[in-house]
Amino acid sequence: MKNHLRVDNTYTNHIEDKIVSVLTGQASQEELAEVRQWLAESANNRKLYDEYTGIWGISCAVGRNDDYQPDAAWTLLNRRMKTRKNYMQPTIPWKKVMLVAAMLAIVFLAGTSVTLFTGKATEQSPLMFTEYSSPYGSKSMVKLPDGSSVWLNAGSMLRYSSDFNVHNREVYLEGEGYFNVTRNEQTPFLVQTSTITVKVLGTAFNVKAYPEESVVETTVERGAVQLIDPCSSSQEMTLLLAQQKAVVIKESQPEKKTEEVPLQESNHGGIKPVSYIPIADVEVNSNIRTEIYTSWKDSRWIFESEKLSSLAVKLERRYNVHFVFDDDELKDNVFSGKLEDETLNQVLEALKLTAPILYKIKQNTVYLSRNKMFNQK
Repeated sequence: MKNHLRVDNTYTNHIEDKIVSVLTGQASQEELAEVRQWLAESANNRKLYDEYTGIWGISCAVGRNDDYQPDAAWTLLNRRMKTRKNYMQPTIPWKKVMLVAAMLAIVFLAGTSVTLFTGKATEQSPLMFTEYSSPYGSKSMVKLPDGSSVWLNAGSMLRYSSDFNVHNREVYLEGEGYFNVTRNEQTPFLVQTSTITVKVLGTAFNVKAYPEESVVETTVERGAVQLIDPCSSSQEMTLLLAQQKAVVIKESQPEKKTEEVPLQESNHGGIKPVSYIPIADVEVNSNIRTEIYTSWKDSRWIFESEKLSSLAVKLERRYNVHFVFDDDELKDNVFSGKLEDETLNQVLEALKLTAPILYKIKQNTVYLSRNKMFNQK
């Protein structure tokens, strides 16, 4: 027997409009509280909200750049609905589906997920948080409510509160993100990480802040950014200009595992980590080739003078695999090159031609060993 989701009597056109406001980032505190209460009323309400979220993702997947095309999104949705018509009864009015498709401007690629959850801001108006994740083997682009865009690399997460673009422009990043920030001199854009805060007014830059790595890297493509040390009583700042890169070295904490950073209300009504990993040192490099640190988001990926130990970590994230070295000396081999939508096998074959490396793939594990015959070729 086919199961059809039925809408609660509490579901009205009024609550539909509130849900659309939440999904598009335009909801007021009162609307957010109303939707939160509606979600708590029944499992059917939560399932229905999940359907809206799914339509949101489908409609946005039509675009692959900053120019969202609502007509194309609706055409795709309409085609999918006709395909499903014979075995599933639609539970959401098509008029609302089209409204959602037309209003959204967030672009998703494969693997991106969206989570909506709540946090305590005040007893009267709880904050709601939106979280985007890009798992291993994928990358994604997110359009924020203020018009800024963020590319998320594999294994990354971005989170912001319902106060974003209302009282603040604060996001929390775990992993790597390329930011193209809409300029707003009255409301600075803040990227919170577990080690530093990056403050900008409007510019393009890259932040690499994976919790398992010992450094946080910030690369400025254009404009300028400020790096803030939240552990410093004076909130010390480091200014970075275009074609500059800062490497922030984390203080060593050998016995402390990186855990998920909880949320709390910041001074601006946004979000920040409850605890930070202190900074040991900051190194600033100038006149760099920024594409080496930002091209991961493009079809052509550039790397230069990179040890295989470091390159393997990036390949693990990019292709959702795990590398095992039979010989640790292989990790010191250095590579430079450009990759353009190559498969994992094509990448490994290229490495094999330029270094004494043999590889074997079993399921999601890549085993690397030394090619003893390489020097005799």
